[in-house]
Formats: sequence, structure tokens, C-alpha cells
Amino acid sequence: MKIPQEKIEEIRSAVDIVDVVGQHVQLKKRGKNYTGLCPFHSEKTPSFSVSPEKSMYYCFGCHEGGNAISFLMAFEKITFVEAVKSLALRAGIPLEFEQDSQESAERAKINEDLYSVCQTVANHFRLNLTDTNEGKFALEYFTKVRGFSADTVTEFGLGYSLNAWDGLVNFAKTEGIPYPLLEQAGLIKKRDDGSYHDFFHGRAMFPLYSTTGRVIGFGARKIYEDDPMGKYINSPET
Repeated sequence: MKIPQEKIEEIRSAVDIVDVVGQHVQLKKRGKNYTGLCPFHSEKTPSFSVSPEKSMYYCFGCHEGGNAISFLMAFEKITFVEAVKSLALRAGIPLEFEQDSQESAERAKINEDLYSVCQTVANHFRLNLTDTNEGKFALEYFTKVRGFSADTVTEFGLGYSLNAWDGLVNFAKTEGIPYPLLEQAGLIKKRDDGSYHDFFHGRAMFPLYSTTGRVIGFGARKIYEDDPMGKYINSPET
């Protein structure tokens, strides 16, 4: 059984993420957003932000982020379907299910794996931007060249791919991420000798989001003059 995508969108649009998060986190209004202590890691100074305008949350400290569905999944340790059911009940929206064939069930499993790996890589690119010496150059591109505020960089999960052929490949090896899955997501490529190399390297990274706030791909902007690729390149459609 699966929930139709249009029903998921209806439920997500109907709930107020501030109310959902506010049941578990004490929030205070700050400008157009709300802030509070992050429920996903220990902290004394609030670094957790909720945007009612974008129906998204993000922690500046541990880099957890997403929408109302992903918040319930992370906080209550429940599945995607259980989170959608909970929000549907809150919104008073009756749920509809579609019968899965074996083929569609397998396709759904692949999709979930691709969603998961894209989110993991997005987090990796964010940390490259904020926690590496290389990333400082990319951060200056975002803030000084493009004029983005620090909040904008954080809110949209902008990042940086290391200027190496194996930055993501090595990360995947450390984290136990299967190379074929990364290849299917268009994030690494296979050489003739069977080894892999990064698709993106030395680029300012822009995560691409679905309407439900899940990372589904990446756009990348050239920031080094000796980069032979085009100014903008994107991961293939997934």
C-alpha cells in the first residue's frame, strides 16, 4: 500500500509546521521565523529555526532540516507513512491508499534509497562549505560574489563539493554508501577500469528540492577559473 503523491502534498500544505514542531519544541518568534533549542542535539543557545513561509525547519548546529513529515519521522522515530497518517489525522484529511504491485513496490524502495542518499550527500556538501578550509572560498562566493546572507546559505542548504576527483567517493566509502546507488543518483561516475570518480568537484552546490522538501538532485556553479566544465552543470534527472 502507498499514499498517492497528491494526497501527501495536500496534507503537507494543510498543516502548520510551527504547530507541529511547537508541540515538541518551545519556539519564540524572531522576525518572520521561529527559533528554539534543537531537539536533535544538546545545546544551550537556540540554533533551531522554523520557517512558516517555506514550511521548513533547519538547525544551524547539527544541520538537521526538512518539513513537517521529516520532523515527525526524526523526532518520533516513525516511518514516512506513519508520519503522514499522523499529520492527516491532525488536518482532518481522510487518507487514500494505492495497491502496490511488486514492480511499484520495488520502484518505491529504489526511490526511497535515492532520496536518502541525496539528503546524505547534501549534508556532506554543507559540511564541506562550513567545516573545511577549501569551503571558505566557496562561502565567500556565496556571500560576497552572489550577495547571499548567511541565513540564506543555511536555509537553502547550499554547499561545496571538494576540488578533488574522489572527495565524495571517499566519503561514501567511510559511510558505507554503495557506489552503484551514488552512480544511479548521478553523483559519481564509473571509469573503464571499474573505479569511480566524483561527478561534481570544486563547485558551489545548490540542492534541488521536491515540493515535499526532499532533496532530489543538485545544481553546481563553477567557481574556479581553470574548471573546464560549463558554468552550470546539474545532476541527471532522478
